Amino acid sequence: MTTPTPIRTPTRSLTARSAITLVLGVILFGIGFYLAIRRLWTNVPVVSGPPWLDMAFAAGFMLRGAVNFRAVLNRRRQHLSGQ
Repeated sequence: MTTPTPIRTPTRSLTARSAITLVLGVILFGIGFYLAIRRLWTNVPVVSGPPWLDMAFAAGFMLRGAVNFRAVLNRRRQHLSGQ
């Protein structure tokens, strides 16, 4: 006689790693957004020297924040599907 496989119930709790990754992703995206908006809509001098470098930092921070956020979503989707 075989034993039935347990049914996984979806949980809404995040692991510590997922929570830290999510928070860091939001912070990184926010820093990138701030750098981009500050340069585009204010007459304040740039933060890091040349304007292109500020925009490069903004794009890098925003991209890394989006990657972190997507990683958390993928990890959660895999956990809920039972893989």
